[in-house]
Amino acid sequence: MIILDFLEREKLVANGNIDDVPDALKEGLVLFESYNGNANHAEVLYEKFNLNNELILARLSYLCGDYIKALELAIKAGDVYLRCEILISLNQFDEALSVLKDEPTGATWYYYSGVVYSHKALYGKAIACLEKANELFSKQDNLIRKLMTLSNLATCYNSNGEVSKATKMFEGAAALAKSIDKKIFPRFCSKFFVNYGFHLMQTGYLHSSFKYLRNAEKLIGTNRSEEYYRAKVFLAYVVKQMGYYHKSITILENIEPVVKCLNNDRLRYLAECYTQVGDLEKSRATIAVAHSLSIDDKFAQIFLNLSTYQNLVLEGSLKLAEDTFLEIKQLCVETKDEISWEFALAKKAYFTNDVALARSQMGKLHKLGFEVEFLECTLTVAIKLIGAGNHQGALAILNRTNFSECPAQLIEARLLEGICYKYLNQNLQSSMAVEAAYGLSKIRKNGFLVAKCLLIQMHLSNDFQEVIEFQSKYIGATKVLESWQKKSLVQF
Repeated sequence: MIILDFLEREKLVANGNIDDVPDALKEGLVLFESYNGNANHAEVLYEKFNLNNELILARLSYLCGDYIKALELAIKAGDVYLRCEILISLNQFDEALSVLKDEPTGATWYYYSGVVYSHKALYGKAIACLEKANELFSKQDNLIRKLMTLSNLATCYNSNGEVSKATKMFEGAAALAKSIDKKIFPRFCSKFFVNYGFHLMQTGYLHSSFKYLRNAEKLIGTNRSEEYYRAKVFLAYVVKQMGYYHKSITILENIEPVVKCLNNDRLRYLAECYTQVGDLEKSRATIAVAHSLSIDDKFAQIFLNLSTYQNLVLEGSLKLAEDTFLEIKQLCVETKDEISWEFALAKKAYFTNDVALARSQMGKLHKLGFEVEFLECTLTVAIKLIGAGNHQGALAILNRTNFSECPAQLIEARLLEGICYKYLNQNLQSSMAVEAAYGLSKIRKNGFLVAKCLLIQMHLSNDFQEVIEFQSKYIGATKVLESWQKKSLVQF
């Protein structure tokens, strides 16, 4: 197998036997190292071997991030598809299409055309091209090209709102990835892992998402590429959704992606984490920085305004909050972004405890794959039922909903179950549910939820000495909380 030859030749290089390596294998070894994610080491080998190959040098320059030099060399070498790939990285999509225009159609042509159309958000065209590429590649033995085609196709379906089709494509790609040696092709496999991890993250499968993103991070290693930053940003989001806000903050504060949209995502997630730990001042400052970077990005502004909306609701600035939500609506209309609008409505229902809105959004959220938001609306409905004295109804809706993938929402669900069981005279189940919530909150070091658990334990206990003990712990827990958090606990 040629890869084994590469590895054997590496040993020869390490021993100083460069002259024993044929020119063809020298070039192959350089490319092998570069595709392995070791572009800088490949450059060293290129110089050591005294190679004079513009195409290989173009590929190396591209993988090392020197896109301008890579583009010049790719043009000289006459490699149309490498030129197209570099233009995509430079966000010059129309130029990339013009380069492909005179090329004969085939599997690779359809693949790159589909990738370009996906970046231009022309998902119908992208899907048509990638479907054709997938059909043609299925007759070939190139597993990596098949994997990347399925991954891009799944991503397009996801962006087009066809979540079930995206899931099916990703599952097919995941099955294919099992037969590929990840250590030989880390760059491509890590890219797929990040794409699939992002999809799983969006559809609420947080534990599976965490697994794929961690695998991507390990494969990428110390190579600070765009893929590395994507993996870290999405990993931080998953950790945030699980309720580990401080851990997420640590990840996000220690990276700064070069790509503007990815850095915007990082700042938004960071702002949301600051909100969750009670630091609204830091949250507002972070949102302001993100807004300054996204003046021309209406999609980013939708979600930044949603973060601002949450903060305003928590502060009790309801008039300003409503004005901000009207801005979100206007942005969704301008961008014709119906999916983001449904997401925003779901968040509004949760932030404001709007039960009617929560009920109307639940079916849509399930269909669109917004599982976390679906769970949040479920909690909103359950709280209303408890407030109305319908503890059996609240318990029914909580018991038939699977919260296991989303620990932060699971804690809230367990607390509500504890209340319901108590009023239904099932004291043992009540105690077990609240204790489970309390334990999870402490593990996640979530002071607000710890205080909420203690508050509920204090009110549900029939033992006077126990009440005094819970009250003492509650007072201690609330000392470190912000005023709006204390107000929220009193209202609860």
